[in-house]
Amino acid sequence: VGVNENKYIKNFSVKPNPSDGKFILEYTLLIPETLSISIFDITGNEVYHTNSEMQDSGTHNVNLNLSEGYNTGKYFLKMKIGNEFISVPIILIK
Repeated sequence: VGVNENKYIKNFSVKPNPSDGKFILEYTLLIPETLSISIFDITGNEVYHTNSEMQDSGTHNVNLNLSEGYNTGKYFLKMKIGNEFISVPIILIK
């Protein structure tokens, strides 16, 4: 799944989607910026969160492992970059 670019990021994708729980986030930051990642279940409960951290500009890959402790279903991955958000659905199939 890919999303449109914004002023902070381009080439954002989550692969594979659906997945057995091992997702790879790929993105390119256009400028150095703080970034955090949250995942919400279908009811809106936050089930995963990373602390905000400064990342350099350039291409990044983040491995997310949701293979243990998470149920099969639809989740929403929300990435905060600076003061903007990207949100994409992800599907976990066990």
